[in-house]
Amino acid sequence: MNRRTFSRWLGIGLLHGCCLWNVAIVWAQAPMPMQDAPAAGQGTAAAPQDLPPGMEQILQTWEQHSAGMNRLEGSFQRYEYDSVFRVEKRAEGNYYYEAPDKGRMDFAPPKNMPNQPNTVGNIQFQVQGDIRQTWICTGDAILDVNHDQKTYNRVQIPAQFQGENIVHSPLPFLFGMKADDIKKRYLLAFGSMHDPAQGKVHIVAAPLMPAQQREYRRVEVLLNTQNFLPTAVKLFGTTDSKETVYVFTQHTPRRLPWVPTSPFKSTYSNYTLLDDIKAPPESAQRMIPNGQFQRTAEGPQTTGRTQLR
Repeated sequence: MNRRTFSRWLGIGLLHGCCLWNVAIVWAQAPMPMQDAPAAGQGTAAAPQDLPPGMEQILQTWEQHSAGMNRLEGSFQRYEYDSVFRVEKRAEGNYYYEAPDKGRMDFAPPKNMPNQPNTVGNIQFQVQGDIRQTWICTGDAILDVNHDQKTYNRVQIPAQFQGENIVHSPLPFLFGMKADDIKKRYLLAFGSMHDPAQGKVHIVAAPLMPAQQREYRRVEVLLNTQNFLPTAVKLFGTTDSKETVYVFTQHTPRRLPWVPTSPFKSTYSNYTLLDDIKAPPESAQRMIPNGQFQRTAEGPQTTGRTQLR
């Protein structure tokens, strides 16, 4: 694994989620509600944007709800589409989150896999189970574990970033980023499924900072208005060949400490450590799980995939 890929880790795995919507497992083609954001100059702040009506109140409410979340755990499904190789990879798993800087995601192939290809639009995808993988942020290090190969990689988080809420990751809105920070870092719009009266908030965010624009083009998030925590996330990257959808199937706030064992203290003494890297400060804000970013943020909108309704 090359050093550039590994240094681009960070908290995409620290997922907030609570109350499940009625989320269908088919994402059909939807109109693009906004264009990609123009890049801000290096080291300069982006000009204030004109927010659509109602966005400011949504962001403030989101921030208030997220501030009260200290521990969460739940389950999810992930769908990755590669239209070049015509492969759809599926995984399911559990996640754990503890404010401000600890998280874990476990990925495994689904127990029930379809025997037939999945036809989406004019593309026939071969459905495959993804690898068994674990991603852990302990607060001072990030581990990426491949259980199939019994290997793992580690990135040490610089001291100046330890103990912070991981809000400057590629997906800060999953951690309850402050409203002012979201407006500075993302061009925001409401998506086509936005309907607060029916309990649905659909936000589309395009990064304004060049560092994030090199990694992905757009992220769409669905929130439940009862608790303002994501029920589904769709990611698009810098090419039109890949996209990924996360669907959250269970989310439970946790008030008590993790017992008998914290999910963030796993050891892998019988696994082989491949890379042990001390992340430089300039890359600490855009680290993500090894290989995970390629699978979760590499494709702008394409026809038909997993739909959120």
